[in-house]
Amino acid sequence: MDLEGKVAIVTGASRGIGKGIALAYGAQGAHVVVASRTASSGDSALPGSNDETMAAINALGLGRSMTMTCDVTKEEDLQNLVAQTVAEFGRIDIFVNNAGGSFRPAPLADLTVTRWDRVMDLNLRAVMLSCKTLIPVMVAQKSGNILNLSSGAAISSSPAMIAYNVAKAAQDRLTICLAEELKDHGIAVNGYRPGLVRTEGMDSVDPDGKMFSDAVDRPPVVGPSTVWLAQQTAETFTGQIVDRGEFGNTWGPGSA
Repeated sequence: MDLEGKVAIVTGASRGIGKGIALAYGAQGAHVVVASRTASSGDSALPGSNDETMAAINALGLGRSMTMTCDVTKEEDLQNLVAQTVAEFGRIDIFVNNAGGSFRPAPLADLTVTRWDRVMDLNLRAVMLSCKTLIPVMVAQKSGNILNLSSGAAISSSPAMIAYNVAKAAQDRLTICLAEELKDHGIAVNGYRPGLVRTEGMDSVDPDGKMFSDAVDRPPVVGPSTVWLAQQTAETFTGQIVDRGEFGNTWGPGSA
């Protein structure tokens, strides 16, 4: 098993892409900390919870899983997440900054400053805070792997999505700069663009599959590529922003 005995934290892992990553790591023998705001079934209008993801991982009978209720925009929640993980497992090998998202599209002229700030908090400030919190642990270990979930929005100009586009573009630059800062400490930092993946959130707003007709892949599709990324070190692969669709072609095993 590729990740046997490794300790991984995945934020936003109660459902969707985060759950897909958490299950893929658990299937490879990792100990997985499932972190999101949705602790139990019924805590959200959407299906999925930390408890359900943890149960699915533990049912594999490989690595252990535990849950933490965490709002990634709150520094104290992130500090508790890191501290409790170290207390339980003694280390953190992999940290996946998956939690993120946007809100109802609006042109800049109609976008409130409050809504702009919320998008930046969730997609940029939260990633900075989580990295800042866990870096001392990984530096002390002289090893670690940070994976930041990016988006094609970082390089597009989607109408009425300017806040999200800007946040993801800035997050990519944070990833590249942080990889340079941490490479001498043995820590890999990469960005990952999963592409269109049909999640529970999409199902809730588009039950007939018309609005997101191109989103046919379900979250498990991210497994092989994110497992490969979690295996990388500062010597093998770092400072890259990669697209899932290019896995095995321009990056990953068998790539040129």
